[in-house]
Amino acid sequence: MDFKNIITNEQALRKIIPSYPVIMDKRIKPQLDDYSLEFIHLASVAVLGFSDHQLGMHYLDLKNNHFQIASNNRLTMAIPNIELSILPFKSYCSLYFLIPGVGHGLRVNGHTVKTNDKDASGAQQLSIYIDEVYVHCSRAIVRSSLWNSTQPKMNKKHLQTMNAFEGTDRSLNSNIQTFIESSPFIFLKTQDDKGHCEISPRGDPEQIVNIIDNNTLVIAERAGNKVAKSMRNILLNPSICLSFVIPQVNNTLTITGKAKLTSDIKLLEPLTINKKTPKVGIIISIQSIKFMNQQDGLTNSGIWNNENYINEKSLTKFSKVLSHHMNGTGLLGKATTPVINAIVRHDLKNLY
Repeated sequence: MDFKNIITNEQALRKIIPSYPVIMDKRIKPQLDDYSLEFIHLASVAVLGFSDHQLGMHYLDLKNNHFQIASNNRLTMAIPNIELSILPFKSYCSLYFLIPGVGHGLRVNGHTVKTNDKDASGAQQLSIYIDEVYVHCSRAIVRSSLWNSTQPKMNKKHLQTMNAFEGTDRSLNSNIQTFIESSPFIFLKTQDDKGHCEISPRGDPEQIVNIIDNNTLVIAERAGNKVAKSMRNILLNPSICLSFVIPQVNNTLTITGKAKLTSDIKLLEPLTINKKTPKVGIIISIQSIKFMNQQDGLTNSGIWNNENYINEKSLTKFSKVLSHHMNGTGLLGKATTPVINAIVRHDLKNLY
């Protein structure tokens, strides 16, 4: 299918989405600090993705599986139910840590090194060497009401029908489409031309995806911090992986494909929310679809049980962490914290 208004380079992208303040790059740290350690200790689930899309994305239960912070620049963990034999000795990966009930997340990007070590259950252990650590804003989680949903947006009948199918397909059937339409939250995995990968969340209360046909989707790019890392990656490498999540449901849907950026208003108008039409969208040409009957990391961690939710006031404020990461913990960092806090509050009140 031929599409109009395809964005092919960053210069064209920046005509639509202005460039971001360079100081934002300072928020990226080369290793874990006290703030990121605090977050990881409270996290229940980490979403893990590799540069090899064949491995999809996996939800790791941090409370019950072996997980260790070996040092400020290395994590070790047991990886159950993942075929690691296809991984090269060194592979790039990305982790996104979630604390139930908390809006913002923590990203860790790095590379893996396979070992011969196994945990007590026989699961192979993996060492992840950290290259980048940074906190990620609350917009996607707030937009999707990820922690506020008490009933799944997909009924049991559809899930039971889908449970009969666990495998890989290349086109959307009616049940898969229903799952996509019921999902307000997506993890998007992209990679650059060297294979460095990045997991980034997307969330909306409705119409997060425009289904064009049985092989094509369009995802909205909403207002953000203008860093546009995922979109910049797509311009370098069109390979993409999506994991669709429905609150209160332990099943996920993984789609891999090739991506393009578009500013075509006809494709983007169906994704309008609060009279705001996105300026850019991601077109995905589907290569494979895999429905997971159950993600053990979601089931075993009890991530949807509100008794396990953490009060956001019990950890360091996102605005303080971001300010200190960009400006240090001295006078400048302390002085800019109220400013960043005001910006964050404004953004969360003006999500579209």
